[in-house]
Amino acid sequence: MAFTKAMAKKLSILDVANQLGMKLKRTGSYSYEWVEHDSFVIDARKNDFHWNSRSEFGDVIQLVQTIRGVSYKEAMHFLETGEFKEVDLANQT
Repeated sequence: MAFTKAMAKKLSILDVANQLGMKLKRTGSYSYEWVEHDSFVIDARKNDFHWNSRSEFGDVIQLVQTIRGVSYKEAMHFLETGEFKEVDLANQT
């Protein structure tokens, strides 16, 4: 079965943040701050994030795109497999 957008959105945003290496600090019942940026808040109940200083927000897909600066397709690949595709720069012409 193909990995769908709906399946990706059901993944725990806390688990995805952990996979991305983000260190989080619990600040409330359902809220977490990214230690590196206190204006970056994750709401575990809503399964979304808000980066207040940058006016950015979204679900787990946007989280991967924002933190890693990757495309939607690359973010979906990461959410499905847990890894990013390596690019061989030496073989590109």
